[in-house]
Parts: sequence; C-alpha cells; structure tokens
Amino acid sequence: MTGRSLRSGWSRLIGERGFPWTVFITVSLVYGAYSVLRIQLHLATAYDLGIFDQAVWRYAHFQAPFVTLKGDAYTIWADHFHPIIVLWAPLYWVWDDVRALVIGQALVIGAAAFPVWRFVRRRWGTSPWAKAFVVYMLVAWPVFHLADFDVHEIAFAVPLLAWVIDAVDRRSVRALLISAGLLLCVREDMGVLVFVVGVIWLLWRPGASDPPAGEAAKPPWFRERPLTRVDWAAGVGLMVGGLAVFALVTMVVIPHFAPDGYQYWDYPALGATPGAALRTLLTRPWILVTGLFVPTMKVGTWLLLLAPVGFLSLRSPYALLALPIMAERMLAAREFLWQPIFHYDAPVWIVLALAAVDGFARLPASWRRRLGSRPILVAALAGVIALGGIAAAVQRWQPHVKDGTGMGAALAAIPANTCVVADNHAAVFLTHTNRVTVPGASTHRQDFVVIDFAWPNSSPPPFSWTSYRTYDEAIAQGFTEVSRQDAIAVLQAPDYTGPDPAACGPGAR
Repeated sequence: MTGRSLRSGWSRLIGERGFPWTVFITVSLVYGAYSVLRIQLHLATAYDLGIFDQAVWRYAHFQAPFVTLKGDAYTIWADHFHPIIVLWAPLYWVWDDVRALVIGQALVIGAAAFPVWRFVRRRWGTSPWAKAFVVYMLVAWPVFHLADFDVHEIAFAVPLLAWVIDAVDRRSVRALLISAGLLLCVREDMGVLVFVVGVIWLLWRPGASDPPAGEAAKPPWFRERPLTRVDWAAGVGLMVGGLAVFALVTMVVIPHFAPDGYQYWDYPALGATPGAALRTLLTRPWILVTGLFVPTMKVGTWLLLLAPVGFLSLRSPYALLALPIMAERMLAAREFLWQPIFHYDAPVWIVLALAAVDGFARLPASWRRRLGSRPILVAALAGVIALGGIAAAVQRWQPHVKDGTGMGAALAAIPANTCVVADNHAAVFLTHTNRVTVPGASTHRQDFVVIDFAWPNSSPPPFSWTSYRTYDEAIAQGFTEVSRQDAIAVLQAPDYTGPDPAACGPGAR
C-alpha cells in the first residue's frame, strides 16, 4: 500500500463524514470490550445488569418482564418506566448471553458521536480541536462511569439528549419531537426534562443552520426569527406532554404494577407528593436552592461536572436541561445520589459539555482568542480532570479482581433449571440458566445458596443482607455447604431432588 493510499484512507476515517463513524466504532469497541472484561473477571452485579438481563431476556422471548431478582412475580414495570430497553431484545436473538447486553449499551453510548459531532461542527467547524473535544466528551469520567456500572436504561439518554439539543439548535421540529418522544421512553423522570425542553424552545430562538463544510457557524443568536404556529405547537406540546407523561406514569402506570405505589419519590424537604412539592417550590423557592448545594458533598459533584469544561456551560441556556436531573438527585433523601458515582452523571455531562460548546461562542471575542491561543494547556487541564475519574473507578474495583477467580468453578457446580439464592456478584451469571434471586428478595423454595464472602453485603438495598446473615439463615433452614472455592460458598437444600425447568428455569416467575 502506497503512502498516498494510506493518507487517503486516513483522511476518510477522520474526514467530516467519516469522523463520527470512526468515533462511534472506536467508542463502542472500547466500552464493549471493557464491559465484557468486567464480566469475565466476575465484577458485574445483579443490580443492575442482572435485572436488565432478566427483563430484556423475557422481552426477547415475548414474555412479560418478570424479574425474580427483585422479588417473586415482580414485573419490571413496578420499578421504572423504561420501554426503550425493548430495543436491546434483538441482541439475544443473535447471542443469548448477558455479554450481549453490555455490548448493546456500548453501541448506545457510541451512537452519541453523531449528534455531538453535528453540534460541535456547527459551532467550531472541522478543526482538530473540535474533533478532539468530541472524543473527550465520550471518554470523560461521567460516561466511563456509565460503562463501569454494567448496564442501565439511562444510557439511552446520552445520545437522545444530544439529539434533542442538536434539534433545538437547528430549529428542527421533526427531529425534536422524535428525539423528545424517545426520551420519554427512557425513564419516567424524563417527562420533567422534556417540559424544560419546551420552555427553552419557546424562550430561546437560535435559528442557526449548518454552515458550509469546514466553516464555523455564526453565534447562535445571529439570525433570530419570530415564533411560528408550528413553533408554538411544538413548545407547548412538549411542556404539556412532558408533565402529562410524568404524572400518568408515576400516578397510574407504575402504581398499577407496584402494590406499594411509586417508590422513588423520596423528597421529604419538598413534600410527600408531586403536588406538595410544587406548592413548596412556589411558596418557598429557597428550599430548591439550598437543596442543590447543601451539604458540601453536593458542591463537589457540581464542581467535578463543571470544571472539566471550564464552567463555560453556565453561559448557555442549554445548561438548564441539566437542572431537572440534578434537582432530582440533590433533593433526594438517598445520599449516594449526591455523589459522582455509578451512571448518574453521564446524561448531565452530555448536556453540560454541549452547553459549554455554546457557552464558548458567547464569550467576548478577546476571551475566545486567549483560550484559542492556549489549546494545549486547556486540553491538558481538562484531560487530567476527566481521566482522574476514570482512574478512580478502576482503582475502586481493582482490589476485588482476585476474588472472582473462584466464582467460575463454584457456579459450574450448580445445575441449570434449579432455584438459586445468589450473592449480588454471583446472581448475574445464572440469569440465563436458573431461576435466581438475591438474599431477602424471595420466599420461593430454593435449591442452592451462593455466597461471596469477599463482599460484605450479599444483596443491595432494600434487602441489604450481609454475607454472614445469608449463610446463617441458610444453615438454620437445613442447607449444607457442598462447595467452597476461595471466598465462594455453595450450600444445598436438604430436600433438593434435581432440576425442575417449570418451577426453576430462567423463565419461571
């Protein structure tokens, strides 16, 4: 191959049209390989990978999405509203394996390259720094944390939020309605975010269009135009539709499947119901302001999200789209939501990073020139902050790698089509062969109990059984230990008679 052909091939890969495809494929491969590696090292967990695996597996087999990991005859519709995960079901027609699901999530994350590139290209042209920023957005610590926490429906919000912002920026009603409609299928709380999208659509009219290839767009306020009837219909429709879907799902759909009603409204400072919260916000708005930043742990999360983009997000109205997500987290009673962990920061990051691109265009010309003259310094600082979060995530699970070495041998001793109570770090490897649940979640008869003593808790909240409690409960019920591989113990029921596909197969409730 000649040097000219090599240069031509490279130009196609990083050219205006080929670049987003190159990023999509690369990001998908990297996150897919990393997620599969975590499974191979037995670092994946039933909460949440196992939960989604059971639900999507049943969708793939055209069954109701019962999830025994959360309880006997428990349907996923009693937990959250996320019909969009049905899009992962065809993966199991190709490869009936839990690893197909993490690969599916990697593809979803990688798909954000297309709307992100279109938005960044419209602001910054096709310069190397514009391309570098697109890559930076998709490998920064908030997105990495999403891949690092197995699988979650919120992954779909990453490309969809980028498409929503791009549609608003282009004033494309059709693209906006499609992307916002799909966003409503990601989770019930997206209804409030769609309401904010409608507000931005009506109050801020960029009127920008795609520039010629290789040219940066003029500032987004350059060609303002009056609202049309279509604009009004789209904006009001998004506002009304977003709130209507949120109310319908949280007050009707989920309570229909959940005997205890919607379980994720935990905002004691606001009120016991959404109506009470609205009254509180109207009469005591300072509750919202203080709740977003107090205690100081919350300030740290804000800083970790805003500092990697130089706080430029705060200059853009697009940053308002992050407010519903952050308010939902920071005002909640569950303290782990205040921290920069798990998958919670990925959708916020996409919003703030795109807002920063817009915010940079709003800087005075002198500031833009100064920052533009120091791209290496700016990139280095941003990289240190972004990669620091990745290093922290890897460091978090690194000490547990050696604990997974005995998992494979222990699980191999458990026959298929048996009922199993398994540790949170073991259950995910049994969902395709057994009726499996976690300690404390089921009253169904069990054939085997699997415990990983390397982890302090066998099951996550709300059950929160410790490994030793699980072991003691099993012994008290007459179970006997039949295998011990490193820190993994397998106990067998005294009345175990053999596999039972009807009662203990992967499709059993």
